[in-house]
Amino acid sequence: MIPSRPPAGNGLESVPAMPAAGAAPPAITFALELAKALHRFGTPAHRLEDVLTALSAHLGVRGSFFSTPTALFASFEGAGADSVHMQRLESSETDLGKLAELDALFNDVWYGRLGLEEAAARVEQVVVAPPRYGPLTTLASFALASGGAAGFFGGGWPEMVLAAAAGLVLGLLARARAGRPRLRRLFEPLGSFLVTLVVVAGAALLPGARTDPAILGGLIVLVPGFSLTVALTELATGHLASGTARTAAAIVLLLQLGFGVVGGQAVGALLFPGAAGPPPAPPPAWTLWALLPLAAGTIALLFQVPLRDFGWVILVALGGWLGVRAGVDWLGPKLAAVLGDPRAGARLGVFLGAVLVGAGSNLYANLLDRPASVTRLPGMLFLVPGGFSFLSISELMAGDALRGLETAAEVAVTLTALVVGFLIANAALPPRKIL
Repeated sequence: MIPSRPPAGNGLESVPAMPAAGAAPPAITFALELAKALHRFGTPAHRLEDVLTALSAHLGVRGSFFSTPTALFASFEGAGADSVHMQRLESSETDLGKLAELDALFNDVWYGRLGLEEAAARVEQVVVAPPRYGPLTTLASFALASGGAAGFFGGGWPEMVLAAAAGLVLGLLARARAGRPRLRRLFEPLGSFLVTLVVVAGAALLPGARTDPAILGGLIVLVPGFSLTVALTELATGHLASGTARTAAAIVLLLQLGFGVVGGQAVGALLFPGAAGPPPAPPPAWTLWALLPLAAGTIALLFQVPLRDFGWVILVALGGWLGVRAGVDWLGPKLAAVLGDPRAGARLGVFLGAVLVGAGSNLYANLLDRPASVTRLPGMLFLVPGGFSFLSISELMAGDALRGLETAAEVAVTLTALVVGFLIANAALPPRKIL
């Protein structure tokens, strides 16, 4: 979000809490409004604190910041008023379109093209603006993203159709939860229950269709693979409180999803006993390459990415997928023969994919002066082991504790490869922006 990162040691010690006299100075007001907006739209702690530290120094205010997934602490010294602020914030939502608008607004303030009071008002306008895409487009994106994800989880055409139907139901539930706090709290377990029920019911009409890839595809929007990656990155960059809290939240979410799936399978087995049949033929090998632009585009729609950036999103996602395939198809057999570990290629593939996604996103940010998050987040979804993390919980729920723990350990190793890949990409091709 800024031309260069702030120098090391920019974070300053906390100042004593002192009530500000009258209204806060414009610099502090703008910094707080921007901080709340960035937090709301999914900015992780290490990036949020870097942005605010640099902004405060630029505006002539000495600031210290501490961010967690549900709170933000800020202290200021200078600008005519010393103050300490604590904001209790709701869990974040990922809206990359609004994040890009905030980035452009930040640039206007940084280069003196916009006054602080007007900029603070503009932040509020960005926050309250309606979603970039309408309800029908969003519902279609839920269905297409789920259907495409089922293909990446090894499903054929029947599983993709079932996952698309389940994703559509999940999209309708997401639409219904707006303005209903009680339903929002039940969204994850109820959504996983309905997704599973739809898949089991559909599988009864399609003998031989496998339910596991379809369920995973239907739940791709809910599985917290991205949250786990962000949590591990925060821990690796020294933001222990935020990383620990985000990890705990992701584990609780996985448990809720697992409970909903178990309930859906139990009810579905009673209501829709499926007929046995031969498994359907797998789709041709080119299917995944054809699905990748569709999946990347629909994920970008769900993340509210501006249409102007769709080509970059697909290009970065393609680079990440090429890295994965290089590790699995080319290096995998060689590593398996040398190390005796058939999964070594998949881990290396995730690492290579993370390097390519990170470098491609930083190149996009440097060339176009936009946040790297716009392409990095959609590209990450082809790399994060969200499906495996969900499988580990499902295996624990099914009573197979040993296999569940083994899968969880594999998730931890894969996440580490992913985070290290991004760190290396940032070191090799540093972004001019923090976001």
